[in-house]
Amino acid sequence: MKEITKKEIDIVLVNGNKIQSSYIESLLDPNKFNVKKFYEQNPACEYLQNNEDLTKVVIISYQLNQGNGFELLKNLKQQQKDYPFIFLSSDNTIERVVEAMQTGAMDFLSKTYGLVENLVPVVERAYDTQIKVLERKEIEEKLAQKNKELAKLSVVASETSNSVLIYNAKLELEWTNKAFVEVFGYSMEEYIKKYGKTLPQQSQTDDINRVLQDCIMKKKSIIFYTASETKHGEKLWMQSNISPVLNEKNIIEKFVLIETDITEIKRAERKIIQQQNKIRDSLNYAERIQSAIFPEKEVVSKYFDHFFIFHKPREKVSGDFPWFYVHNEYVYIAAVDCTGHGVPGAFLSFLGHSNLKNIIDSGAENTAAILQELNSRVIQLLNKNNKQGRSLDGMEIGLCRIDFSKKIIQFTGAGRPLVMIKNSELTIHKGNFMPIGGYQIKKTCEFKFLELEFDSKDRIYMFSDGIQDQFKNGDSRAKYSSKKLREFLTNSINFKMDDVYNVLKNDILEWKGMAPQTDDMLLMGFEFK
Repeated sequence: MKEITKKEIDIVLVNGNKIQSSYIESLLDPNKFNVKKFYEQNPACEYLQNNEDLTKVVIISYQLNQGNGFELLKNLKQQQKDYPFIFLSSDNTIERVVEAMQTGAMDFLSKTYGLVENLVPVVERAYDTQIKVLERKEIEEKLAQKNKELAKLSVVASETSNSVLIYNAKLELEWTNKAFVEVFGYSMEEYIKKYGKTLPQQSQTDDINRVLQDCIMKKKSIIFYTASETKHGEKLWMQSNISPVLNEKNIIEKFVLIETDITEIKRAERKIIQQQNKIRDSLNYAERIQSAIFPEKEVVSKYFDHFFIFHKPREKVSGDFPWFYVHNEYVYIAAVDCTGHGVPGAFLSFLGHSNLKNIIDSGAENTAAILQELNSRVIQLLNKNNKQGRSLDGMEIGLCRIDFSKKIIQFTGAGRPLVMIKNSELTIHKGNFMPIGGYQIKKTCEFKFLELEFDSKDRIYMFSDGIQDQFKNGDSRAKYSSKKLREFLTNSINFKMDDVYNVLKNDILEWKGMAPQTDDMLLMGFEFK
């Protein structure tokens, strides 16, 4: 095997985002790491399939311009390309970490949590572990070729940093290499005196008898894991490989036990799980806090007998939120779609929620004036300490003010429409094109409102763009689309509101299937008394 020093660690970075890739490369010292970048699955797969150097550390992001990281990882594993894979994702859930490890990743890196601190240690640990794994595989291959040449085994075993122990057919320890002494601190004689002469006596693995039975019955190598302790009391996790050595009559003459220290990997796994548990607990708490600002069913029911709110966050917390507020003689309803999703989107949702209420309480009543003031506040707040150019974060919103005494709806849209069904006819009122905050085409933006009359049984719908942007299961090019949503609402004119909700929910979930959710989803429907 080619020897490579840490000054020559080759890294293959496969990430669909070029800016992220450049940033990750900037975190790696060019004097210690050679980085080769790919942005799509196929070129990366072709390069790695044709490469024979399995010491290259491969960092794979879930998001690629073509396919995704799991597909590439599975493909390479099927081709028996056992590189030290590190999975990179902004999804920090325990489920994503477990899925990455089960797919074949050696380690996991979060794009959003501790990347700067963890990148270099994780890469070096993966490299060091891979060297040990390749050394172990090299020994195993040599053992398979030299079952009849046990005299030469000690030479091979002496050259590795893995512990090697040789047992006779009765599983009695006969020989250990130098690395065993260095790792555990025992000479062979001391080890036998402390633990006994046979492998079942020495092993700290609960199911060692089953492992040995499988090895003897199948006459094949068996891999198992052991929690061991050194002479000085240090706890170690070892990956152990027990291999039978057969004579020309296919009878077991010896057993060779090769042990690789994987303590650092186990510690890293525990640390990842602890971090994920903390993140999960924080997100669960954030979810409860955000739920507290959503409309209460009892309050809405005072004004509408029939209504529904379909809200499906992409993650625990959401950038989309429904808003319902009563002030004086008016009822205000809004569907708000903040930039992003997850925690960043949720922060913006709190900003939008608190400012909408404050603006109305301060005296603004017509919807255009409310959004005009909200736009000014969001731009000012998000750019207050921003020295890197204007923030592009913001929100799209559809805002209605309902006067039940006059049966008038006043509507202003900032990037979001209002759908009204009156006399069995569907009409879409698009409102203003400009969003709140975010990217502004014009330096000054004047929002306008329109007023609509309503009667009993008329309906209004307000929604974010999450539903229409959802990709279809099995077809990453097909979106649900605004056209399909409009057709659904048209075809459901004669449905009861509860049925509209149930049919819509089932239709969306069937369309999505096993495909990942693209964005937060929000759709509200109200029928006037």
